[in-house]
Amino acid sequence: MFSNTKDALCFYGAPLALILVALVQIYKVETLGLTPWKGGGFGMFAFIDSRFLRLWIVVPQKELPLEVPSHIDWQIEKAKNVPTIGNMRRLAAAVWETRHAIRSNANNMEFAGFLLKSQLAFTIRVELWEMELESDTGRLRPKRIAVHSFVPGVHF
Repeated sequence: MFSNTKDALCFYGAPLALILVALVQIYKVETLGLTPWKGGGFGMFAFIDSRFLRLWIVVPQKELPLEVPSHIDWQIEKAKNVPTIGNMRRLAAAVWETRHAIRSNANNMEFAGFLLKSQLAFTIRVELWEMELESDTGRLRPKRIAVHSFVPGVHF
């Protein structure tokens, strides 16, 4: 059918490369939680890219939302797109290292100051959410797809 190897490679090469990229992307979506929009993007036509993160400081009887500093945007994107425990831990560590997030968005500034100075045991909870389309109503609703808690001084 083909006169030489080059013609056969040209004919079969592109489809095989696309199949390989698709299989790798599907594998990463299923095993690492990679968003279907990344890694080849074969799922982007059937998936709403609407992931968002929520971060909290959790102490007994109280939770404070955290504001994520803009200078760590790349860590936010990595945690959203590939939500492995390692990526979420690195995000929590970066937020903790800046301490800005705790001071700037705490509902109770006095409590936030106390927390930073005290030896009170607390965790930083990282939650990944995405919008899900309800098939019966056609509405979008938030769905938590991953949650991990980290203890400063233990996990980072």
